[in-house]
Amino acid sequence: MHDRTREGPVLRAQGALSLSPRGCWRLGWLDLEGSTFTFDGSGKRTAVKIDLAAITGLDRERRTFILVSKHVLRLTYRPAAAARRRLCWLITARLDDWEVALGQRLAGRPAPYSEAGAPAAELPAPVSRRLAAGLTGLPATSALILDYLACRGHATTAELMTLIGAETEEPLLAEMDAGFRPLAPVLGGPAVRYADRYFDAASREMRQQTWRIGEKVAAGWLASRVPTEVFMEGDELLVITSLPTQARGAPPSAQAAADGRGLVLRHAHGHDRWIGLPEQVVGEPRCAVSPAGTLVISGLRRASGSRAPGIRGNGPI
Repeated sequence: MHDRTREGPVLRAQGALSLSPRGCWRLGWLDLEGSTFTFDGSGKRTAVKIDLAAITGLDRERRTFILVSKHVLRLTYRPAAAARRRLCWLITARLDDWEVALGQRLAGRPAPYSEAGAPAAELPAPVSRRLAAGLTGLPATSALILDYLACRGHATTAELMTLIGAETEEPLLAEMDAGFRPLAPVLGGPAVRYADRYFDAASREMRQQTWRIGEKVAAGWLASRVPTEVFMEGDELLVITSLPTQARGAPPSAQAAADGRGLVLRHAHGHDRWIGLPEQVVGEPRCAVSPAGTLVISGLRRASGSRAPGIRGNGPI
């Protein structure tokens, strides 16, 4: 029987891939399983499939992703039928995990790979394929709730009702039951838990009547999210991200949360998302979509020590 455990852990995450030094990035799913690296750019067909035996180099470098310089991995490989070597670049949320896992396979030894030759940190346990598949298949409203809980850490029932536009608790509870129930067999318990009272170690505060998600679900969800950059220019806060291919067309609407610490993106096709912000945004966020699918959301930052004016968005909540 084939022993797959000797080939290293399975990794799967949403990310982006480029096939030329100055070419555009394509969003999709990165898979590393057994002796194959795969990039699926559409969900309908395999865009790139590389036998790890054909890879001759693994390097880390900086490269512009959307509008920001980021660390990426460069693979040098030579397919069996090709006369010349080829290159591809990849980026994902947990790039260190991918560098370690790829290096481990290329080195052909159980010790983790390190570019400098020193022992690298232990590779964290990857999210299982069943959990990754379950998270990918979540309904849009359940995914929005998971976005919010993964970024904020906790939420009251009233906050989640406001998030999804529910006037009573019943639609919220029904959505959570139907949306998260398929994850329970994979996790061995509920994906979202309610506590009347618990101590929040991160803020060292006692929380009352809040919803939370487990660390495994949060890690799996954050690793699968579309790469997003948030940065400031003067008094303006910019959010740069990408839209799923099926969501492109009319620009989405963006609405700031009541406290200005997050944005709700709503698209005509129902691809709702929550984006947490490091600083408060005030006023009405503005959205613009490039032909390549890059989404830029701009808004004014709240000045330090000032009171935030009433916040309104350009879409219903």
